[in-house]
Amino acid sequence: MYTSAFAVLVLVSCASAAPRPIVHATPWKDCGSTTVVLTNVSVVGCNSVPCKTPRGSNITTIIYFTPKQNYASLTNAVYGLIEGVPVPFPLSQPNVCQLGVTCPVETGTNYVETVVIDVLAVYPCLQLIVEWKLEDPSGNQVSCFEVPLQITCN
Repeated sequence: MYTSAFAVLVLVSCASAAPRPIVHATPWKDCGSTTVVLTNVSVVGCNSVPCKTPRGSNITTIIYFTPKQNYASLTNAVYGLIEGVPVPFPLSQPNVCQLGVTCPVETGTNYVETVVIDVLAVYPCLQLIVEWKLEDPSGNQVSCFEVPLQITCN
């Protein structure tokens, strides 16, 4: 049931290499960043966790990062951890290079990625952990963060 509910998530993303002012900080946890430093994560409208969003709305996430090495490209991979089980959030366009980030991604350059994810009205009301990874062209994780999220019925 949860897999089919999350299988239809839609991602619209805009990003740029020019840093933007930090809107606000959302409490987040690094879950294994290696060669890409996450400098901040901001879920718009969320200053405490779990971030709450009603079904039928959307979530805007702003990710600030700086790579420690050059990459031809990077790919977003997003999962909902439901009772510890990772459920993929399929993204309509996961490649950051096709979403406004200037590629190749260069060492020491500050990047900002803004991602809007629709929370469809058919999604179940539940609490989960959103696990967001950036992966290199070989599929290796180069950064990871987690944010608790509660999808509400109202």
